[in-house]
Amino acid sequence: LNIFILLLLLSLFILNSFCIDIKINNGKCVPDRLIMNCNINGFASQGSQKIRVIYGNDVKQDHIEKPNPYLLEDYVYLPNTEGNFSVDFQLFRFQPLTNYLFRFFDNDIKLYDFVELSGSSGNNDFDTKQYLDINGNPTFDLIAVDFGGSYIAIDFTGWLVYTLDLHSTFPLQKAQCKTQMTTNNKERCDRSVDDCNYEILAIVNGTLGYYHMNGTVYNYYDNYQCSFFDQGGFFNHELRRSDKDLGSAYGVRMLMRNISGFDIPQLGQIIEKWDPRSNTAIEITNSFDLFNVNDYPWVEDEYSVNCTDISNINGINSRDWSHINAVSDSKSNSQDGIIVSVRSLSTILLIDINGNIKWQISSPSQMESDFKFKNESNKFYNQHEAQLFEGGRLLLINNNDESPIRPPRSYAAEYFIDFDKRTIELVWEYSPNFKHFFSAHQGGLSMLPNGNVLVCFTSTFASYKLKADMHCVELDHHGNEISYNPLLNYNTNTNYPYRGEHWTTIFGETIFVRHADKIPII
Repeated sequence: LNIFILLLLLSLFILNSFCIDIKINNGKCVPDRLIMNCNINGFASQGSQKIRVIYGNDVKQDHIEKPNPYLLEDYVYLPNTEGNFSVDFQLFRFQPLTNYLFRFFDNDIKLYDFVELSGSSGNNDFDTKQYLDINGNPTFDLIAVDFGGSYIAIDFTGWLVYTLDLHSTFPLQKAQCKTQMTTNNKERCDRSVDDCNYEILAIVNGTLGYYHMNGTVYNYYDNYQCSFFDQGGFFNHELRRSDKDLGSAYGVRMLMRNISGFDIPQLGQIIEKWDPRSNTAIEITNSFDLFNVNDYPWVEDEYSVNCTDISNINGINSRDWSHINAVSDSKSNSQDGIIVSVRSLSTILLIDINGNIKWQISSPSQMESDFKFKNESNKFYNQHEAQLFEGGRLLLINNNDESPIRPPRSYAAEYFIDFDKRTIELVWEYSPNFKHFFSAHQGGLSMLPNGNVLVCFTSTFASYKLKADMHCVELDHHGNEISYNPLLNYNTNTNYPYRGEHWTTIFGETIFVRHADKIPII
């Protein structure tokens, strides 16, 4: 009997230790642009507990467990001491002006519900209309649009879900800013705005910047030069995070030299690898080391350099004979190295980390190429956004500015490179529903996790003006449309959409559910 009583008391003690009493008396979330500042009050019989919150928009209380495109899950951590508590926390909000139901759980026991009826993104236009006109069934997560220092992210339903204006951080000229997000493990980001390490890398006014997603500066590489000659000038193209070393990124900046035999200075580019955390950069190579500038007198592209400081350089014409406009890690296991797009020479290189050329694909007849096009009419000219993937998949935007085929036509394209036969052939091409669409510059291209391709064309430099500022289309691996999504006209006053790219997250949150049997876990 005594043993039975002892076992009973022990069982009650163990049961009681697992039955922690938590009550929530009230809760409130106040929208602050695209973040919600929340608070709950209640009582807990033991401290240091976490409770689960599931929340979403346009959901009925008895259906919240059913999959919803905006059903999210997070945890709220209670204070270390037992007793009454008041906890402040932040949640991330998406589609504006919709109902949000918040449901709190201790394990599977429901504790509390409350509903917020509406909220504002801080911009009436963002709250009252979609910014992408979605046609089809897209699988992309977010499209981030670069407006030259201002960024917006638009979700797969067409609504704006994120804004960032770097004008308040650096003085900004009317020039593009290049951006890439981290792909850090979500567990490294605890959803705290102060501690979250999802970042934006941007070129702002010629300077490399490393930002928190809320716009706070972590670091910047201020190697701004106006002299340009020999030592290099400001960054003007490409800032792309290394896929193999997430702590570093590739940047391209100007390099000008006076070369005998030319009437004006010769403008090349330097490829650098920058570590934003230690704020150090190393030069990998430059245009003058990769090529002999004297071999390409037929390139006629001119660039007017405007940069005023103590050297007072303003309006100097130079010959932009190489124009390196894209640098990225090769994503092909058999072709290790760095892919370099050289616009003025209509050339794509694979180089090693020391700047040595491993192979070269060139379209102009005046240049040598290690690979032969199976069809001469499918050559690319003045390309950018070149990226190499497994299986010999080469993706790029073919602006085609100097194509011998007239009138020129611009399109996104996938080529297949046969590394054994040393050939290259066009697999598919895509233009935005216009037979003679042509844009001498711009355009964005991203590979999605499922192998589809997100392509964004802008209207700014197009000979045939699009009916919207930007058109983004998702293509399958055959180049067929999955969705066609024009970006509605966006009044940026002084800036224009420069390019769009795919993002999977903003602060580390899971944004949507694609499968009926899953609820996203943060």
